Amino acid sequence: ALAAPAGAARSASSGAVPLAARCPWVAQARRGASPAGLAREVATRLTLAEKVTLVSLHNGDGIENMTTPIARLCLPALTLSDGPVGVAGRVTGVTQFPSALDLAASFDPALAHAVGAALGAEARAKGIDVVQAPELNLDRVPLSGRLYETLGEDPFLATTMGLALTRGIDSSGDLTMLKHLGGYTQETARARIDQAIGRRALVELYDAPFRAILHGAPVAAVMCATGLVNNVRPCNSPYFYGALARWGFTGVVRADLRATKNTALAFSRGLDMIKGVHGPSLAWLVEHHRLAGRALDRAVRRVLTVLFAHGLVAHPRHIDARAPALSPAHAALALAEGQAGVVLLKDARNVLPLAHPRSVAVIGAYARSPLTTGQGSAHVLAPFVVTPLAGLSAALGPRSRVTYCAGAPSTFALKSLRTLADHPTTTLPSISLAAHTAHLQVRQPANVTNAVITADAPGTGRGWSRYTTTLRVSRAGLYVLSLRTVGDAWLSLNGRLTIASAGLHASRVVTATVRLQPRRTYAVDLRWFSVVRQGAPALGLADASPAIAQAVRAARRAAVAVVVVGAPAGEGADLAGLTLPGDQNALVAAVARANPHTVVVLDTSNPVAMPWLSTVAGVVEAWYGGEEMGRALGSILTGAVDPSGRLPITFPRSLAQSPLASPRAYPGVNDVVHFGAGVAGLEMGYRWFEAHHVRPLFPFGYGLSYTRFALSGARAALEGGRVHVSVGVTNTGSRAGTEVVEVYVRDPAATGETFGQLRGVGRVTLAPGATATVAVDVPVGSLAVYTHGTLHVVAGTYGVDVATSAGDVVASRSVAIG
Repeated sequence: ALAAPAGAARSASSGAVPLAARCPWVAQARRGASPAGLAREVATRLTLAEKVTLVSLHNGDGIENMTTPIARLCLPALTLSDGPVGVAGRVTGVTQFPSALDLAASFDPALAHAVGAALGAEARAKGIDVVQAPELNLDRVPLSGRLYETLGEDPFLATTMGLALTRGIDSSGDLTMLKHLGGYTQETARARIDQAIGRRALVELYDAPFRAILHGAPVAAVMCATGLVNNVRPCNSPYFYGALARWGFTGVVRADLRATKNTALAFSRGLDMIKGVHGPSLAWLVEHHRLAGRALDRAVRRVLTVLFAHGLVAHPRHIDARAPALSPAHAALALAEGQAGVVLLKDARNVLPLAHPRSVAVIGAYARSPLTTGQGSAHVLAPFVVTPLAGLSAALGPRSRVTYCAGAPSTFALKSLRTLADHPTTTLPSISLAAHTAHLQVRQPANVTNAVITADAPGTGRGWSRYTTTLRVSRAGLYVLSLRTVGDAWLSLNGRLTIASAGLHASRVVTATVRLQPRRTYAVDLRWFSVVRQGAPALGLADASPAIAQAVRAARRAAVAVVVVGAPAGEGADLAGLTLPGDQNALVAAVARANPHTVVVLDTSNPVAMPWLSTVAGVVEAWYGGEEMGRALGSILTGAVDPSGRLPITFPRSLAQSPLASPRAYPGVNDVVHFGAGVAGLEMGYRWFEAHHVRPLFPFGYGLSYTRFALSGARAALEGGRVHVSVGVTNTGSRAGTEVVEVYVRDPAATGETFGQLRGVGRVTLAPGATATVAVDVPVGSLAVYTHGTLHVVAGTYGVDVATSAGDVVASRSVAIG
């Protein structure tokens, strides 16, 4: 069997031979013998087939990733599960915590430690040895589908929160696997894209969280990323294996699923564990001398060392994916995390907190069916979900009358192009589609060419398909045009580009809103690249006007309107843009015109454009808030809890006004995405906005409170090996609240940098009228830059900014170093 039955030990006895004689290393491990020595001894007794099973992962017994136990040698299976936001892998009976980005927004490492401890405890209860978390990739691409798994765009914040999360998991007795080493920042064409990253940016930004956490916490494993970095796959890269060695890492390196195309090369360079071998099996590679046996033996010893070092051989755990892991304490922690991460972005006309208004209209499909987590390998099944509608209704109590209106069409009526071609006149809600011409290429190419996976305009020739039709509607209105696609698709309406999805990705529905008139004919022109086994796109159209009109009527009758909008995201596909999908922007604008006391709740994991921002009274970013999302949101909106979250990512006004304005920067051209050379490669996130004097919609680190704070008396001085920064913080408002002090350091001009970088954070909670001194220490070593082939601290004058966001500096000081 691949795994022991649920509830059974993972290493069964073998025959009547006493355990001490058959597996003496078990007793030796219990007496504290050297894990490395025991690993060497056991490795010599393994057959080639057994060695392969130790380094190969598969699904089994309800567990997402596991090796096969070797009963004759008393070796248990090693089990692993994704875990940035809870125990993933479709395991039931676990806590669905808010998104990791919500956790990052708290700027609270103590909270991250508590979440890590709870996550580790639940994984351990299921018999899972390794939690594949934290996710340390930086949010370079604001459209990335996996932002909900990450800890923001800044390496200091990702390091601080990731280190606390790692230590928390370790405190539970479970092991951690950092991921994904290799500058992984986008889903579009992720398996094939070559990320051209300058060495300075790689060392100072993208490697930094991995380097710091490996120095500061026990880590059992690291996962190398998919795609390529500087034309080499990370799992095959001498650079990354050399970096791990320099950082003192001696644990297991696991390849992400299908992250390496040359298994022999990857293992010869330093890979230790794989799931799904591309090409011949490991055993075949060794037997036919394509892979040196010593490389496989090294991997085996590393896996065995982890098993022995963490007591998994001496005290085998039990696999039981159905074992109870939930607790009231963990549910309360999920609630606290959700509350701490909510960011108040706007509060005009004192609309918030809601002080028992006589009536509240809750509007939006996501108010009743919220996005509480993202999709993909990190998706966690919630044991229950408190919706925003339920949470706000409970928080307001019987003194406020709460009504609900979806404000959106119930369906987009997607139809496959083949269906439309077979039936020239297809009836959809308020629409008829009449086929004009239909060139549908159903024979798909064997391979996707490099030029196509990041095409930035429709192409012609082999692989490209085109569908044209005419469209007429029976009544005027605002329509949602939707397209299900796997990328590299462009749809025009009357010659005007309406939907664009550049670069290949997982299947995703992209939408656009269009105003259509009756008795007019609209020409639809769709061009796309056919992908193996994916089929043609699907089209849909729905009239949003009636639903929006109903929402407007509800808003007019209420004292306050709360509109909950959202954008689904997940692994495999990036978002199509910063625009909210469907009719949601039109919905918000219409409701705001009807009711000046409109509050918008963003149920998103990515920055979004807000064309209606000036017309609404309040905006709250709730991220993907986990199982307790509604209760957390209700407590914030009603003022039971003061909002203290800060943005861990910059919200740009548009992609054109961001580092990704050029296709070279995203999604890439001819299979390559360019991060920028030299200092330009460091201009990611808030650094770019400052360096280019561009004001974003909301800056990194931004967040409001229901009270007010005054900062005064800022000081910065070099004390030994640290820059000591202090500032007085006074709560000048009438409510208790939390202020987050952010310290940005500007390097000397000799470094070529024209921006500050976050180097320290201090949180303080104060009662009304109270004052406290917040102190932040910045180690001098953390200011090192990578030039001339080495990390070193440049001598000179450093600027020290005390701020409440990257765009709001309260005081500037300077210190001389060197």
